[in-house]
Amino acid sequence: MTAAVMIALLAAIQQQPSAAQKPLSGQPCSGRELVGTWQLIEAQGQPFKSDGQTAYKHVTPTHFIVLNVDSTGLAAYAHGGPYTVSPGTYIESIRQGVGPTFAALRGLKGEFQCRTEGDRWHIVGKVAGAAGGGDLDETWRRVTEDKQ
Repeated sequence: MTAAVMIALLAAIQQQPSAAQKPLSGQPCSGRELVGTWQLIEAQGQPFKSDGQTAYKHVTPTHFIVLNVDSTGLAAYAHGGPYTVSPGTYIESIRQGVGPTFAALRGLKGEFQCRTEGDRWHIVGKVAGAAGGGDLDETWRRVTEDKQ
């Protein structure tokens, strides 16, 4: 994601009501069901569209990485690190990455309400210390062989 797109996204976030107060449907996350590859399909309650870019979140049993790629598959930026899950709460620590978005997020921690429903993963919460307040409301769809 370019710096301009990130700034626009953060500006949109500031104009939305606090995401932390929105009730979530589905089952509280417990951990294992998050392992896999996810594609961002909704941000701040709107379908995610960013000039042909796609955001993926890859989750292992201990770490995550968010990778944004352009329409040609070229990585635009990445950030990741360890995460923890307790029933209904997902906390990620941003420790590794590349690009201007990582530079803005390095060392920060996100704490989210976390629910899954079918092939959807919904997180709502805040990245403490992020520009624009850091409120996030994201829905990710599990990537399978037939859905990319």
